[in-house]
Parts: sequence; C-alpha cells; structure tokens
Amino acid sequence: MFLFYLKRIIKSPVFWGGIVLLTALMVIGCYEDLGAASRNNIPVLYCLWVTNSIGISHVLVPAIVVIPFLFFFVDELEKGSLYYQLIRSRKTEFYLGQLGASVVSAMLVTILSVIFFSLVCMLYGAGWQANDSLIQGYGGTYYEEMIQSRPWLVYVINVFVFVLYSTPWVLMGMVISLFTKHRYLILIGPFMIFMAMNYLTELARLPWLGPDQTLLKGIDARNLAGGGIYYAFSYHLILDVALSLCYLILSRRKYKHEGI
Repeated sequence: MFLFYLKRIIKSPVFWGGIVLLTALMVIGCYEDLGAASRNNIPVLYCLWVTNSIGISHVLVPAIVVIPFLFFFVDELEKGSLYYQLIRSRKTEFYLGQLGASVVSAMLVTILSVIFFSLVCMLYGAGWQANDSLIQGYGGTYYEEMIQSRPWLVYVINVFVFVLYSTPWVLMGMVISLFTKHRYLILIGPFMIFMAMNYLTELARLPWLGPDQTLLKGIDARNLAGGGIYYAFSYHLILDVALSLCYLILSRRKYKHEGI
C-alpha cells in the first residue's frame, strides 16, 4: 500500500506543483539578497536563513506540503476506494501504508524544494562559505565554531530540521478527515491549526511551544541543548506519533462501527 500511494502521489501534477510553489516562495523570500549574491559573497545558507526567518515560505509550509497526499487521499475517500482497499489488504499494511506515504510525501516536497531553491541560489552566484552576517547571527550559540569551520554542516542541520517541520501537518489532515468529508476543510485545516498553535503559545507566553520555533530561526531555539536539534526532533516525533495513534485508533473505531 505504501508504494501504491507513493507512486500515485509522485506521478500527480499536484505533487510537482507543490514543489514549484514552495520553491518560488522560498526564492521570493530572499530575492533582494539573491540579486546581490555574487558581488556580496552571500552563501546559500544565508539565503535559507533569511527565507525561513523573514520570508513567508516557512509559514505556508503546513498549507503546501499537505496538498499532494491529502488531495489524493480525499479523492480516494470520496470515491469509497479506501473501504475497498481496507477489505482487500491486511489492516497493518493498510494503515502503515497510509501513514508512511503521507509523511514521506511531505518530506519529499520539502527536500526537493530546498534542492531546487539551493540550485537557484547557486545560479545567482551564492556560495557555501559563511559570511559575516552568518558568523554574527550564530555568534554565542551552539553553532558558533561550526559555522566558521563547517558551514555546510550547519546547512544540512537546518535542512534536516526544515524537513521535520513539514511532517506533522499531513497527519493532522488525515485526523481531520475522520470528522468531516469537506474537501477544502481537510486541505486547509492543518494550516489553520498550525496558526492557532502559534497564536495560542504566544498568548500564553510560551513561544518555545510554537511549531515555528523548531526551525531554529530564533536565538532562543538555537541556544537549546545541541543547538535545538534534539528539541526539534523530539517535538515533531511526539507530534507525529500522537497524530498517527490518534488517526489509527479513531479510524479503526469508525470502520468497525461501519461494519468493516
């Protein structure tokens, strides 16, 4: 089931459209810096840092990465194909295939978008050595020495965290689908919950619990143990596992109630 879902998603124009859209938003988020990349020695990592801090791409990630899988998932739900698949396959294979394909599809959209974004930056003349802005920005944090000796590693870490950041929202959409069959509510629901989480954590004066803090874009996040990597990994792992279990338990109850 996992490969069945993934092949259908990757072949879909919606999947590649999501990648193009996210890449474009990332480029727009640092376009002014890209224009001066070659003459001002601006590195790719700095462009990624800017677009994930000042640009709007990181805010819209929960709205974009969910579309390829949820678009296909809702279509299967409306046609009744999920019931047929559940009857014809083992339940473990059915559920693990859904959950695995949803997370991997979101990760692929993010990874490919970052790759294309980095290629665009390189075409504009961006390099890989850290500049003064990066050195100053990471000064006094876990990455202070690393940014000068191994800037590529800081780039990899930021990409890794960015990929983690994209995973829970597609699972959130699957959970929402158990309560409504409205296509657009399922598609936009994860983004609405993401924004609500950020707003409520700020309101409660607990900004470090907001999902946007896991991008390591703030000094507070980067000053955590291990530069915030452990925090970001634990945060999204807990969220992913909780949402997966929630979907698994509620969907099994739903199908059992319907006699499947």
